[in-house]
Amino acid sequence: MPRAPSGRRGGGRRAEAAVNDKRILAVAASVLTADPGGSMAEIAGRAEVGIGSLYRRFPSKEALIQRLCLDTMQAITSQARRARDSAVDRPWETFTAYLQGAFDAGAGSLEVLAGSFPAGEELSAAAYEMNTAIGELVQFLQDAGVVRSDVTANDLMQLPVMVRAVRVGDDSRTAALHRRYLGLLAPAFRAPAVGPLTEPPPTFQEIHSAWSATPQPSGHPPETADPARGPLVPREDGQAVQARLPGGHGQYLPEPPLRPRRR
Repeated sequence: MPRAPSGRRGGGRRAEAAVNDKRILAVAASVLTADPGGSMAEIAGRAEVGIGSLYRRFPSKEALIQRLCLDTMQAITSQARRARDSAVDRPWETFTAYLQGAFDAGAGSLEVLAGSFPAGEELSAAAYEMNTAIGELVQFLQDAGVVRSDVTANDLMQLPVMVRAVRVGDDSRTAALHRRYLGLLAPAFRAPAVGPLTEPPPTFQEIHSAWSATPQPSGHPPETADPARGPLVPREDGQAVQARLPGGHGQYLPEPPLRPRRR
């Protein structure tokens, strides 16, 4: 029997590996969000792959978590960009559809893993890109007059975290309640606002620091930072933050930029 061309065999192996990765990551999300101490052996067993195969794909639990977080942030970024591109005709409906789409993509599901591993430069950049995309969506909807002017992308990022705190009954009932509370809370973002908000929103650095940053002594001036580790910039609370990155280096990520608001 003639052999299949090597390129076809390679393509088949890559496709199979992609399917296996998807199954492994889905199982890992289920295991680790329920118990961050879940083992690689448990993940391999529930994904129905050998432990050796799992370690060949992901050499450590940390590498698996990083891939899981990266894929989730990239999926949310894509959701925000698609919503921004399609928000012209039905901006409010697009906003509520985005909330559900981002939730289904995993928004808020991985908070239990925050601080359990060094986030690293790639995840820091992905978080910044995600926040920027959500911020551009929020600002577009504010310009369109459907989202109140005193909320930010950082507010929006906390909504799924709050909703996921609801756990009632089995998984099906919990999922139904998550949809209920997303629908119930979404109008809080709608313009016009019923009244002013009394407290400022969380900053990007406050959110990011829960994952990978080490607070420095209060009042630490940015000009004294080690240039090799990247700049340190004071936060609103007077602290300077430097994110831990591979090799002990750091980088402060400023608030993602937004375009000038239309007059």
